[in-house]
Amino acid sequence: MNNGIYSYVLILLMSVVTIALRFSPFVLIKNTDSKIIRYYGNILPGAIMAMLVVFCLKDTAIGMNTDSIGKLVALVVITVMQYWKDDSILSIISGTITYMLIINIF
Repeated sequence: MNNGIYSYVLILLMSVVTIALRFSPFVLIKNTDSKIIRYYGNILPGAIMAMLVVFCLKDTAIGMNTDSIGKLVALVVITVMQYWKDDSILSIISGTITYMLIINIF
């Protein structure tokens, strides 16, 4: 099999597996009013956001450099925006813009 056909078959196979994984919970769990689904629906968004914060801050050097200060200020902006507006997208965008402005201006 030449490389072009192999690549297309590989992409098609990965797409089918990804789609199957996305739809399998809806096919396997018929009762959508399940306690476990409600529990995970309530707990997972916060857990995922906490994991993302830990992942983003894990390599941050503690000090008075622009990167550390930018991340700290962006984290404060995200926290304040989330409590004030309760909109995740707005919070993430405002924190990203704040961080990018700090590291590029200073």
